[in-house]
Amino acid sequence: MIVALALLLATAEPTVQQTNDRLVAQVLKSIEGHENEPAGQVFKNLRVEGMKEVPARQFLTIMNKGFARALGVTCMHCHLETDFASDDKRPKRAAREMAAIHRMINQRLAEMKELEQPKDDRSINCSTCHRGKIDPAADPTPPQKAATQQKNDALAAQELKAIAGHENEPAEQVFMDIRIESLKPTPAARFIGIMNGGYAKALGVGCTHCHVEKDFSSDEKRPKRAAREMAAMHRAINGALHEMKELENPSKQRFINCGTCHRGHVEPAE
Repeated sequence: MIVALALLLATAEPTVQQTNDRLVAQVLKSIEGHENEPAGQVFKNLRVEGMKEVPARQFLTIMNKGFARALGVTCMHCHLETDFASDDKRPKRAAREMAAIHRMINQRLAEMKELEQPKDDRSINCSTCHRGKIDPAADPTPPQKAATQQKNDALAAQELKAIAGHENEPAEQVFMDIRIESLKPTPAARFIGIMNGGYAKALGVGCTHCHVEKDFSSDEKRPKRAAREMAAMHRAINGALHEMKELENPSKQRFINCGTCHRGHVEPAE
């Protein structure tokens, strides 16, 4: 039995991480003596902004423990094993475009005026969306807490009753102070459903997290003002995804929503 187990272990396929660690060890050996030099000087064809100045050893760690782990892939998903500098593989070219979107998101987060946390604490990484999968939107948002959902449903029903007869009119004509451009023409009843089943559920909160219960049009609460900034960034991200040239899936299928990052939490969990 011990012999059989030993044979099994000897013939087992290496894990994704083991494969990546082996490849990184090979690259480290090939750049011995240059590990602390800027990656842009050590490696050929490095085009991701912000990475060129990173020490070569740290750059390899970012590729291995960051990019590859975030997508749950081996280095060969993007690279040719015999020529890491090659651009032959589409996923490598797509990764450059995604890196540009990543920089755009973090820059916009740093510039937001209504977020509560300090600017230095506002950042996302590949894992915030992907979480070990190539396609990030695969995981559904967790169910809303029963008590919170009941209160949200009651408030939504209350609003629907208040706008009876105007449910199919544009939300901007039915409600006061709607400033999110994409939601202005949305039918009023559907708008309430988006707020309840989309925004609130994605963050795991009640309607009153953003709204004053007696006056939903009020801008008194900071989270409501922050939500507008987040909605603008959401539109920018989806616009950038649609314009990518190297993604395999059709442009119309490229989008994220609040739940892609937040997944039932006010602060996106990594």
